[in-house]
Amino acid sequence: MLGIVGLAERAELTPAKLSGGEQQRVAIARAMVGQPGLLILDEPTASLDGDTGKLIIAFVREHVLSPRCCVLIVTHDTRIERYADRIVHMEDGRVMDGDPVRP
Repeated sequence: MLGIVGLAERAELTPAKLSGGEQQRVAIARAMVGQPGLLILDEPTASLDGDTGKLIIAFVREHVLSPRCCVLIVTHDTRIERYADRIVHMEDGRVMDGDPVRP
């Protein structure tokens, strides 16, 4: 699984030796081992710089999202919206709206 996320050669390193983006990819790989039907990513870009965050989201779209796996991303990062198929806004724990993204 680490090969899929591009980290096979870094498998022996401790988390402290990995970058934030590498740690996120390891977390995604660990979650994917069980081949879930739903993968929930809670603030996947919160501790990353903008460029690394974009790489993580692009990775998820290219390597994780599939007809067998739905990906739900919970975030405050509005930059992620352009990668979404659907956006649901919440306020005070309530769903405010949820429309498909228009191309």
